[in-house]
Amino acid sequence: DDILAQMFGAQGFGGFRRSPERNRDVSLTVTISLEDSYSGRQSPLQINTPSGRRVELMIDIPSGVDNGTKIRYQGQGDQVNPGLPPGDLYINVSVADHPTFTRNGPTLETIQKIDAISAAIGTRVRVTCIDGKPIEISIPPGAQPGTKFRVPGKGMPIQPRSTDRGDMMVTL
Repeated sequence: DDILAQMFGAQGFGGFRRSPERNRDVSLTVTISLEDSYSGRQSPLQINTPSGRRVELMIDIPSGVDNGTKIRYQGQGDQVNPGLPPGDLYINVSVADHPTFTRNGPTLETIQKIDAISAAIGTRVRVTCIDGKPIEISIPPGAQPGTKFRVPGKGMPIQPRSTDRGDMMVTL
């Protein structure tokens, strides 16, 4: 291997490197609400690894986390072989569907129903945001079904733990 490393560079022949042996990683899925994804949350977690070891830790779900995100907890995986370093624990985040909002990246989309007379003459409607706070949207006279209204800064965090928010799109 040393000779090949000298001939083909520091990584040896073909760039293959042996990863250090360690115990197995443990992977599990945690389902959270869209509201928890919006604000983030901490939650206690107890798991039993394949070797029977009980792991208790506080998991930190950051605000803005998206469906399918993996969070790694180094050294919290299996330890069946005490002579090897422990594996890692991977938390796969699943964000449950929401009855009112659909997420599209940092944008939240919702539908607001109004009657035909209100659409014809114009009105103001109250919409509840993902954080539970209501806002009012002005609907101009002659609004058509399918008209979209953009509400800046009322969507999801743009990046995990960010204070910058996406937009909320309200469709009539």
